[in-house]
Amino acid sequence: MDELTEEQAEALTDYIAWCNRHNKDWKQTLYTDWMRAGSDWRGEYSYLHQIRNRLGPKWLAKVEVCVLVV
Repeated sequence: MDELTEEQAEALTDYIAWCNRHNKDWKQTLYTDWMRAGSDWRGEYSYLHQIRNRLGPKWLAKVEVCVLVV
C-alpha cells in the first residue's frame, strides 16, 4: 500500500476489518460505496474517498491486501 498516505492506509485497514466482521467482500463493498459516494461504515470515509479520487477502480482491482486479525 505504498501509494497510500498513512491515514488512508489506516482507514482502508479499518474498513477491511469492518467488512470481515460483517462477512462482506471488502473490494466489492468498497467499489459499491465508491459508486454511491457513501458508506454504512462509520469510520473516516473521507480517506477512502481520497483513494477513489486519486487511484480509482483500476487500483482497487489490482491491489492485494493482507490483514492479520488477532
